[in-house]
Amino acid sequence: MATKQRCTCSRSPARPRRTQRICGCTARRAEDCPEPVVLFDYQPGRGQEYPRAFLGDYDGLLMTDGYAAWRALDGPTHFGCLAHARCAFVDALKGMKKPGGRAAQALEYFKALYQVETLAKADLPEGETCIDYKYRLRQQHGVPLLVSFRTWLDEQAPQVLPESLLGKAISYTRDQWTYLSRYVCDGRAPADNNVAVQRHRRRREGECHDLQPGAHLPRLQRRTLRLSPACTHRIAATRA
Repeated sequence: MATKQRCTCSRSPARPRRTQRICGCTARRAEDCPEPVVLFDYQPGRGQEYPRAFLGDYDGLLMTDGYAAWRALDGPTHFGCLAHARCAFVDALKGMKKPGGRAAQALEYFKALYQVETLAKADLPEGETCIDYKYRLRQQHGVPLLVSFRTWLDEQAPQVLPESLLGKAISYTRDQWTYLSRYVCDGRAPADNNVAVQRHRRRREGECHDLQPGAHLPRLQRRTLRLSPACTHRIAATRA
C-alpha cells in the first residue's frame, strides 16, 4: 500500500525553523506473507522520482491514494484506497448544517461495501481458499453495490456545487473510480490501505521534528503495500 503524508521537520538541530516534508509508507500485511512489515520512507519532496526510485521495476499490485506520483509508475497494477474516498464524504457530512443528505447516502454505500469485507473474514467454507472466498463474495455482493454507487454518483454530480466538500468528494471518487473499484477483481487485494495509515497516525509529527533532510531514520518504517503479481482483471462498474 502506498500513500503520502506530511511531516514537519527542522532543517538542523541548531535551526528550529520547520519545513514540510513527505513521509511515504510501505506496508506488507501479515495475511500476505510470513514476515509483515511497515516501513516509512522520509523524502524531501513530492516528485515521482522518489516512489520510482523505491519501487524500481516492481510490477505487482500497488494500492495507493490518488497522489499523481504513484499513478505515474508504469510497472504496477494500480488500486485505489476505498478509505480515502470514504473520508472525503465524512468531511462533507461534518461540514453540513443538517445531518443526513447526500453525504450520508454515500456513506451507506461504503458501509455496505465494508460489510462484504467483514463477511469475507468469517470462517472459510470447506474446500475454498481465503483469496477465492473473498473474490467470490466481492463478485456476488460488491460488484452490484459498486454499480449502484457509480450510478448514484453520476446522478448527483450535476446537482452539487463542484467546489463544495460534497462536490469534491464526488469528483474524487468518480475520477479514481477505475482504481477504487478494481479490488473486487482480485481476492488478494485489500479494499483500502488502512494498515499503513493507522501505523502512520501512531507516529506523531513531533517524532520528525529533530530529523534532518537526508538523515537515516532509525526504526521508522515505509508506505506502499506490495501485494502479489499484477491483476489483469478490471471491473466495468460504470453507468450503462
